[in-house]
Amino acid sequence: MFKNGRHHFLTAIGATLSVLLCAMTLASLCGSSMAFFPHPFHVCIGQMEWNDSDRWEVALRVHPQDLEKELSKVVGKSISIDDEQFPQLVTNFLNDQFFVLRVPVDLAQQEVDQRISEMPKETLRGADAAATGDTVTEETSDKTSRKDPTRSSLKWIGMESERGWIWIYLEMYPPRLEAAKSSRDWLVHQLFLETVERQENSVVIYPQPRTTSAKKYSLQFKKGQPSALMQARD
Repeated sequence: MFKNGRHHFLTAIGATLSVLLCAMTLASLCGSSMAFFPHPFHVCIGQMEWNDSDRWEVALRVHPQDLEKELSKVVGKSISIDDEQFPQLVTNFLNDQFFVLRVPVDLAQQEVDQRISEMPKETLRGADAAATGDTVTEETSDKTSRKDPTRSSLKWIGMESERGWIWIYLEMYPPRLEAAKSSRDWLVHQLFLETVERQENSVVIYPQPRTTSAKKYSLQFKKGQPSALMQARD
């Protein structure tokens, strides 16, 4: 997926995200690909594709101003996407905002969301260390983000800009707790839901490596609904 980049991604979404694609078209009127301007749209669209390495390939499109603002709150200082520590900071931050949670099958969505709200923001300690100049290695970050075996963790792949938006590419390691018939996976996507007015997030999921016949489905998230049940993989 990463080889083809955002153009392959947008083609794959198709009619299921037509409203969001209209938002992208209008956003292009804001200026050049490297200029970030105020935006009337509060949406984060994304894609997850299961690969041959038994991991998820993730692409998220966000507005840099929203992301810089949130990161600055977390670390207590002004953060820019141009900062050297940005990849580490945003990966740690997203580990608490975008993840797969594996829970007992009999847990209702209200109970899942309650569990999510009570989770400590463990990875933010890693973000604080990076912002203050302490060394945050991939190994220490992985230990922090993967302490809970019921949760996935992220690895930074790269980033590119597009007409005032940025695409963030990540690799997601699934929960270390082995899946069983008595458990189910929920995708949690609470990025900006509590801080940006009328924020809506959407993710297209390919549960198998993509082929011309690969099936996909989409999940939506909004304030008060930070999680959605994922379909079982074949």
